[in-house]
Formats: sequence, C-alpha cells, structure tokens
Amino acid sequence: MKLTHYEQRKLEWWLAGMTALFGLWLLAPMVSMDSDAYIQLRAWMREPTWGLFFLCTGSGHAISLEINGRCWWTPFTRTLMLTVNAFAYLFFAAGFYTVDPASTAVFIYGPALMLAVLMALYTAAKDCNRAWMLYRGA
Repeated sequence: MKLTHYEQRKLEWWLAGMTALFGLWLLAPMVSMDSDAYIQLRAWMREPTWGLFFLCTGSGHAISLEINGRCWWTPFTRTLMLTVNAFAYLFFAAGFYTVDPASTAVFIYGPALMLAVLMALYTAAKDCNRAWMLYRGA
C-alpha cells in the first residue's frame, strides 16, 4: 500500500499510525493502565474508552492524510485531525501531571510529542494557505 505524500509527511504519518496503534494497545484484552500513575486518567475515562479515543483519533488522522490534496478543503481536515491528535496526547500528559508533575510521561506525552506536532502543523498550515489561495483564485 502506497501512502499519499508519504515522503513529504513521514513524521505526520508516524504520528497518525502510532496514535492508532496506541489505541489498539489500550483496547487489547489486558490491563495496561493499572498503576497509580494512571489514577487521574482512569477517573476521566476507562481504559477501553481511552483506547477507542486514540484509535479513532489516529485512524481519522490517517484518513485525512490519505485524502489530503483531493479537494481544496482537505488540508484543513488534515490540520484539524492533527490538532485533535495533539490534544489527545496533551490530555494524557495532563493526567500524568496531576499525579506526578516530574513524571517522564509528562515530558513524553507533553513537550516531546508536541514538538513533533508543531513541526507537522507548520507544514499543514502552509498547505492550508496554499489551498486557500488556489480556492480564492489568488
């Protein structure tokens, strides 16, 4: 299977894929969120719900990447799904932060992944600008 614009968007395809796979991991018939570090996240949603949330977010992001460029509005859909993907990880980071602000999970789900998201958002925003100018006929 050839992914649309894979060479130009490797990082974004990775983010979408890892988010969907993370969702599948959380949906697996095992308990992976049973330590005290997850207490706040479990208070917000049950583990299978988190799994479904991440699976849908990653899948939606991948679909938006695949359709990107087929219509003038698709870069905006891609940017929206990238933003939703970012918030999914920020919610996770916030949950860990409330339990232990010094946790390595706060860094990984927060600043580390957000740096990758910001790099992808930069290219997505450029694509949105280009699509909008073409749509307006400028």
